[in-house]
Amino acid sequence: LIPNTRGIWQAYDEYVRSGSEIELSSDSTCKRVVWRTEAVNRICRATVWKREISLGHSAIEMVETLLNPKREQLMIETFFHFAPACDVYCVEDNASERHLLIKGKQGKYRFDIRTDAANWMIECFKGDPKSPHGWHFPDYGKKEPAWTVRISFNITEDFMLKVAMIRS
Repeated sequence: LIPNTRGIWQAYDEYVRSGSEIELSSDSTCKRVVWRTEAVNRICRATVWKREISLGHSAIEMVETLLNPKREQLMIETFFHFAPACDVYCVEDNASERHLLIKGKQGKYRFDIRTDAANWMIECFKGDPKSPHGWHFPDYGKKEPAWTVRISFNITEDFMLKVAMIRS
């Protein structure tokens, strides 16, 4: 999600050195890895993006936070790509959360999406002809459609996005 070239966000190596930490923990029931990172928008200077990813025994959790103190109008998209052998189904939908079911060769997973943003939408698709999203490239020159979840926000406020993928 963060390009490693100069642009709107700091270069990858700069923000990893200045604002990233990895925490490893273990107890009798679970081993857990947590990665926290932060980036500062180079144009607005005040906009700060934070991400925390936790990997547990049967779940992956991600929390993204965007602090937008200048209340700039922002259009943000986050994408989640799934293997071609997976199927994606929307099972529950309301104003602040969506629940998807992911079925694949490795089993079933619940994909929970929660946000405090007022203006957001979710789209599940395969093979977007206008972008590289929704495609899997198994070999050079080969392209297969694959499920992608696009979460879009049109905001002027701070926002938080929580995503969890839990084995069913």
